[in-house]
Amino acid sequence: MKSLNIALCLLILMAIPFAAFSQTYLWEEDFATDPGNWTLQANWSVTSGYLQFYYSPTTTDYNLAATSPVITLPNNAGNLLVTQYINYFSYVDEAFEIAVLVGGETDVLWTHGDGTDWGVEAGSLLELSLIEYQGQDIQLRFRSWGTSTWNINWWRIYHLAIEGSFDDDLSTLSITGPASPSINTTANYTIAVRNNGVNNQSDYTVRLMKEGDVEIASIAGEHITTGQTINYTLPWTPTEAGATYLYGEVILENDEVPANNITDNLNVLVMPEGILVATIGTGEEVNVTTGAAPVNIYFRSIRTQSVYTVAAL
Repeated sequence: MKSLNIALCLLILMAIPFAAFSQTYLWEEDFATDPGNWTLQANWSVTSGYLQFYYSPTTTDYNLAATSPVITLPNNAGNLLVTQYINYFSYVDEAFEIAVLVGGETDVLWTHGDGTDWGVEAGSLLELSLIEYQGQDIQLRFRSWGTSTWNINWWRIYHLAIEGSFDDDLSTLSITGPASPSINTTANYTIAVRNNGVNNQSDYTVRLMKEGDVEIASIAGEHITTGQTINYTLPWTPTEAGATYLYGEVILENDEVPANNITDNLNVLVMPEGILVATIGTGEEVNVTTGAAPVNIYFRSIRTQSVYTVAAL
């Protein structure tokens, strides 16, 4: 769906949050390009930013897999994070599996085979523990099997990562908030903080930052247990119009992984006083079977649609 900004003078503000994400991993694969070192059987490919198992060519009584290169896990390896989506067409007995290959053995970590879709089209997160494989050489195997590939549409793996396990490690996961705030109007921004470490934490600070390393606001962190995520909302009242960026930061003394303490930048465009902005979409989505845009010609079934500028109202 294409992004459309409509300026509304002294009218209602529809604030759709935008997000910037940040994370540090021991190992990561985003399939932005074909890494070239995976073993791919029939119907598997790397395309358009994901690893995909596709129904075509139709294969019956199939058993097909994609296997990673050897990954040497350090002694602090934690969870395997899998962002994926499974889409069925119909169902007989088709199933999916994620396994670890280690020392000549196959350890199945996860299976899905009930005929229902898993996740959403943009990908949903699955977390699987790799702690028992710390210090070993492993491979990851993604396998599908069943009566016919015709009965599924696809299995897409968008992102893979292996987290580390540290005693003291807080990270900022994201910052979300209005992309077009106005001068002298308070806008709220939410920073997600996660405790990746083994130890619980209580003495830390969360800061909302602006371009030029300028602190906008800060708040003392709450008690956060291992594996817990807490969202902190901090306000900003802009005083100058124009383009800039914001980011979130968490400060913990003796943090063992400082590289994940700062979010990616969230670009914002501050509007003059009295102008409020309604944002429709993010500019990152397109018309597909599972999502429609304000102007949608995907199904060729809509006769007319109109978008009006503020000057035409």
